Amino acid sequence: MLSLQFIREHADVVRKSLDDRRTPGPLDEILELDVRRRDLLSETERLRAEQNAAGKKIGAAKDPAERQRMIAEMKGVSERIDELAPALREAEERLNALVMEIPNIPDASTPLGAD
Repeated sequence: MLSLQFIREHADVVRKSLDDRRTPGPLDEILELDVRRRDLLSETERLRAEQNAAGKKIGAAKDPAERQRMIAEMKGVSERIDELAPALREAEERLNALVMEIPNIPDASTPLGAD
């Protein structure tokens, strides 16, 4: 099985391998889904970092009204993280399933067959 990183970094080699084998493969879908997954992951991590930084500020805030305002803001961030989680999980599951459909790359010394 090829790793997602290898597929991402060597898409041209994987595409040639699929063409040489005359095997259809979901390479384009994998690459698109990988970009989407990475975007979702990046957004989730950014929001979590924002949430962690705000947690420290909330703990240090002396004014109760200010604390409540910050907590309300972070509730929106928390809700956004909860919205992204299923989409991220779905993208990862679909991506893993598609990667399993890509065959290994044959050795360069392997002759191309008629079929």
